[in-house]
Parts: sequence; C-alpha cells; structure tokens
Amino acid sequence: MKNLIIVSTSRAEFGLQKLIIKELNKSNIVSVKLVVAGTHLSKKFGETIKEIKINKIKIFKKINYNINKINSIQNVFFISKLIKEFGKILNKYKTDAVIVFGDRFEMLSFAYVAMLFKIPIIHLGGGDSTSGAQDDSFRHSISKLSNIHFVIHKNHKKRLMQLGEDKKNIFLVGSPGVEVIKKTNFLNKSQLQKTLKTNLFKPCFLVNFYPETLEKNHDKKNIKQLLKALSHFKNEKIIFTMPNIDVGSDIIRKEILTFVHKNKNSAVFNSIGSQKYLSLMKFSNLVIGNSSSGIIEAPQLGIKCINIGNRQNGRVSSRHVTNCKCNSYNIYNTIKKLLKTNKAIKDNTYPGIKTSKKIRKIIEKINFSTLKKPPFIDLA
Repeated sequence: MKNLIIVSTSRAEFGLQKLIIKELNKSNIVSVKLVVAGTHLSKKFGETIKEIKINKIKIFKKINYNINKINSIQNVFFISKLIKEFGKILNKYKTDAVIVFGDRFEMLSFAYVAMLFKIPIIHLGGGDSTSGAQDDSFRHSISKLSNIHFVIHKNHKKRLMQLGEDKKNIFLVGSPGVEVIKKTNFLNKSQLQKTLKTNLFKPCFLVNFYPETLEKNHDKKNIKQLLKALSHFKNEKIIFTMPNIDVGSDIIRKEILTFVHKNKNSAVFNSIGSQKYLSLMKFSNLVIGNSSSGIIEAPQLGIKCINIGNRQNGRVSSRHVTNCKCNSYNIYNTIKKLLKTNKAIKDNTYPGIKTSKKIRKIIEKINFSTLKKPPFIDLA
C-alpha cells in the first residue's frame, strides 16, 4: 500500500482537491490521508472545515493556529507553526509521498518539510504564471522541491522544463477546477436565495478581489477604486466573497464591509462552499476582480470576467476575460460595455476531463521507493 498525505489550508484548495481525494480513495493500492490547517479552522474565514465534512472526507490531522490579524509577522509565525507541526506528523507516520497544491506560501512550508524528510513531493498546478503576485515565486519554489508534476495546461509543462524539470515527470492532466464544474449539481435561483439568505436578481455581479502582493501600500487605493466604480450600479445585485490571508486582505475586508453596509443591493460572504459558489457564478452576468476563478472557471460556464490590475498577469486566459486597469473610470466603463454584449460561449481554454482519474492512475504506477529528484536539465 502506498501511503500518501495531502494537505489543505483553504477553501480554494479544497474545491480543487475533493474529487482527487475521492478518486484516490477508490484505489486498492493507494491510501491518502488529509491534513487540514489554515483558514479551514478559522471563524474569521468561515470555518471551511465544514465543507470537508459535508463532502464526507475523513480528516487525518489538524494543525490549529489562531488567525486573527493579518500582516507579515503573523504570517511568519503561521508558517513556522506549520513547519513544526507538519514535521511532527512526518516524523511519526510512514509516508511515501506528500501532495501539495498550487502557489500559496503555506504550501511552500509543507513542501520544505517533506524535502527535509526526503519524502517525494507531488505538485499540482506548477508551471503557471501570475507575475503580479508573490504566488509566482512560491509556485516555482514548490516546483523545484517537487519530484512529480501534474499540470493543467500545455504551456505550464513547457515552463517547468525551462525550470530544469525532467519532462518524464511532468504530466498534463487538465484542471481539477474544470472537472469540478463538469460534475457539479448546480443550485437554481430559488435554492441559492434560500441557502444564502439574500435576494438575487439580474444583472448580478460576483466580485472576488485580493491584494496585489508584490505592491506595497496599494491595497486600500485599489479596493476603493473598484468600490467607487461599483457604487454607480444601484439596480444590480453585487455579491462579494472575502479575500484570503495575504497581507493587505484586512484592509480589503474592511472596505468591503463598509460598502455592503451602505449599499443594500450588495451582500458579502466569508465562504459559501464550492457548490454554492459555482452556482452563483453560473447565475451571475459578470465575474469581477482578480481571482483565478474568473479566468479558469468562469469561461467554462459561459460567464464573462473582468480581470482587474496586475495580480493575474501572465496566466493563460480566454477571449471571455477582459483585462482592465485598476481605476474606477476604466472599471465602470468595462462593466457597462460588457453588460450590453451577448452572453459568452462556453470556453475550453483549460481542459478538465477525467483529471482526478488520470492522477490516480499515474500515482498507482509510481514506485516512490526509488523516486529521486532528477538533476537540473539544461535546455538544448
């Protein structure tokens, strides 16, 4: 039996992980254990551990940390806690490989610990590019620590090869997020209104806005520009989801709460779970902000996205994504323009067919006992 540990620290990761975990649980030769930490356990961020329990996925270990104020030193304390506690877990339990997702600074700590224990690392989501955020550096760092790479786009495979990774260890499996969409049982308007406890009407905007982590002291200015543009839309429903634990998110949270208090056509949620979020996205006319879900998931549902600012720079996107500078004038005019156009046609820029099954089959074939980090491979 191959004993694997998969780690999850946020709602965004788990939304991508759940089908993979369920698929691996079907295997007769793979045992996967889930370690939960971060915002999953935080009341401030909606205690998204509830979403894990709803999906009936067993939790192996929890790493508790009280996330209150969000700033650089608190995030340092947070990752030091993750390193210490995850080290204890790997020291106590036999583990053949660790599975990590994406580009978060929290994930880098898990990969670092696994590397120190000489445990192979499987990385999902490497080779992507978001040059407007620190995530780019975290993602590439995780990739360089990893042994096996599951990528969601052919361009990402090329980028990993530029980083010196062996193409034999890079597998194009498609997007877990797109696969989740294909398998989601969507809620209708009535069900959404009941479960979200808010009145829904069209036009409807789904807004996800995060700090641009490479810039200092721009977060307040940026969110105010977005909210200034949105304040002109009094007959539209505006739904916000709160940002993650990047430095600057507390500023954004405060401004959003003030806006929602003053504008009765708006609502805000810390977290609503994958099914409700995707159902709300499908209901919406526009996805607005700087989240990857607007670039990857929204076009799959035929929903147009306004991508604001620099956070997602470099990410492969479809023709249904409109890039916009972060000033109220440009945002307002872009919204007005897109509201007048026809609904987008569903887009397949990111494939996502049987992603979790592909991952299971590859993992089943890997001999982790002989797996080593290959040498850096120079481009010819």
